[in-house]
Amino acid sequence: MNFNKSKLQSCVLIGLLGLIGSNHAFAEMPQAPVVGESVKNVTSQSTSNAAMALKPVSPTLATAGKAPLSKSVTGQFEDQLELYNAQQQSLVSMALDGFTDPLVQTTLGERAIPEPSLNLDGQGADWGDAAVPDTSLDVGANHVVQVVNMSYAVWDKNGQLVQGRTPTTQLWQELGGVCADPDAKPPAIVGWTAQQDRDGAVLYDVLADRWLLSQTAFDGAKMHQCVAVSKSGDPTGEWHLYDFIATDSKWYDKAQFGVWGDGYYMAAPQYSPVDKSKQGMAVVAFEREKMLHGLAAQTLYFDQADMHNALPADMDGMRAPQAGSPNYFMQMLDDQVHGVAADALQLWGLEADWQNPEQSNFALLATLATEPFDIDQSCGKTCVAQDSWGGDSYNALDAHQQALMYRLAYRNFGDHDSLVVNHTVATGDKHFGVRWYEVRNPGSEATIHQQGTYAPDAASRWLGTMAMDAVGNIALGYSVSSADMLPAMRYSGRLASDPLGQLGYGEGSVTEGLAPQVNSFDGSWGERAQMTIDPSDDCTFWFSSEYGADTDFETLWGTRIAKFQLDQCQAEPQGVVTGVVRDSETNAALAGAEVRFGDYSTIADAQGVYTLSLPLGSYEFKARAYGHPMTDLGSVQVASEGELTKDASLVSLPKATISGKVVDGSGHGWGLPASLQLSGELVPYTVINTDPISGEFTLDGYAGWPVT
Repeated sequence: MNFNKSKLQSCVLIGLLGLIGSNHAFAEMPQAPVVGESVKNVTSQSTSNAAMALKPVSPTLATAGKAPLSKSVTGQFEDQLELYNAQQQSLVSMALDGFTDPLVQTTLGERAIPEPSLNLDGQGADWGDAAVPDTSLDVGANHVVQVVNMSYAVWDKNGQLVQGRTPTTQLWQELGGVCADPDAKPPAIVGWTAQQDRDGAVLYDVLADRWLLSQTAFDGAKMHQCVAVSKSGDPTGEWHLYDFIATDSKWYDKAQFGVWGDGYYMAAPQYSPVDKSKQGMAVVAFEREKMLHGLAAQTLYFDQADMHNALPADMDGMRAPQAGSPNYFMQMLDDQVHGVAADALQLWGLEADWQNPEQSNFALLATLATEPFDIDQSCGKTCVAQDSWGGDSYNALDAHQQALMYRLAYRNFGDHDSLVVNHTVATGDKHFGVRWYEVRNPGSEATIHQQGTYAPDAASRWLGTMAMDAVGNIALGYSVSSADMLPAMRYSGRLASDPLGQLGYGEGSVTEGLAPQVNSFDGSWGERAQMTIDPSDDCTFWFSSEYGADTDFETLWGTRIAKFQLDQCQAEPQGVVTGVVRDSETNAALAGAEVRFGDYSTIADAQGVYTLSLPLGSYEFKARAYGHPMTDLGSVQVASEGELTKDASLVSLPKATISGKVVDGSGHGWGLPASLQLSGELVPYTVINTDPISGEFTLDGYAGWPVT
């Protein structure tokens, strides 16, 4: 139990009547993990009252005679963009001289790409924010959540703001400690830059209809990974809050996450606390099943000295990963930078065994030779040119060439599974493009099914992000800039039927640049953009990233959120199952009940009502609620795209009384007034106030249902 008593050492005496305490062919010997457990965990109440107002980015500009380009490619701008692209394409052959990439796509695709059906401002810089944003966005059944550095915001899927900008540390207030401390920022690992962000990230867990939000913190000696898992599909509601220390011997930053059926997975570059030298990567698995219910959860930590830029796989679509699949990790190897014989992708697998965690393993599955590509090391972090409005004080921008770009997006198509990922490559002198890949069947005979390099004109494209829709169409979003162009946010794509390695669509604009990145003395530009897929239709892409927006030398940067679809997408047929979960004796609705259909689960609302979209097929139907053990409710056939009603009736455990007393720690046994929180699987958020004189409390519970 949690004591809201800050200055008195106290203890609590609590009595409760009846309280109870795949095989894969690895390319090398697997490594065993360091097993850990959450330092602390609690469940919070609703977060919607902690929000602040969003700061909109002005679309107007009157500096140095530069007029802003439109926020999307509409009719009034298409002619200008077409002329610009034609001029740029004439310079491509010059830019490619001396570079070895044989895959460069030097022209835009001929097919017009659909415009965004929604295009809105995301979060902008405010209150002493970092010099650049590391943008993260995901979409769930009813909401869109964006995390930028040290804040997050929530919209509905029509673009209406539901919860304004909220400090990420506010989410962890009920947990306390460094996760809730705005000043517990990670150390300045690289150079002089003070860390003004917490590497915040957000993902939606489609199998459980939950949200995952994460940030890093630093206690002066050790790194903490703060992870929150929503208690339902509502990101403005209650959250299960965690503080983990995966390693106490290394520092790390830029943690990237992936959602999988058996865990949440993370990769992060590591550094020595002594001299800040690079120390490989931290590879971490978090015990998802326990975190979905707010219970103490384990971690598996692998110290990978020979890894440089790995990403964990993050699942898209309604199909769970292939049975027995490990979570996949991938890294890029360049022959010159990493000292290997040839350019390649390395594929790794992490098999988590939560019952016997020491037997979990992480090992290399395959090394896949790629077509040659180049990394330009000569420009350091100031590589991508930008229009500086005639000034010479704005440096070129960081191309982030030495790392895979987020996400490593996984999709199970039934007859095969695919991973898509990208990274920035040099395609000419200070000219950069996006090298992208589709890797198929990573769990068996992994192959690079297709690869391409997108550099269709003399402007540079970098900070890419990719996803696939239900039929295998690919969308690629990226930043684009040149000496004659302000940093913009654009996208392209391909149909599954297009020639391999080619983006058959032209280019769409989410927003053109409004200003140069003036805070770029060291080439600063965001290190993450995010393209994701809407689980409601499995066809709509959502894209969020940074663009040049510092029109007043105070805004620093802006972010944008857009959604669009590619042609010929038809999602796999789904049915909707709905029902009410009730107590078998009283017929009372069971709020917060957990309902499961095979790999898929959801949480019932306050009226005990649940709704779940499922691919057509047969499922084992189970349900449970607080004080009501998991009940097998038989097999359910979802055979059409209509709505199927399946109610659940659950038998409760015997009622019991939870009682106890809060006393001071002096040995006198004096009662204390205190507020306690009842925690346990599926336990409703409950605050217990003790008697102010005796310190005693009493409440109803269930015999045999563990609570703390």
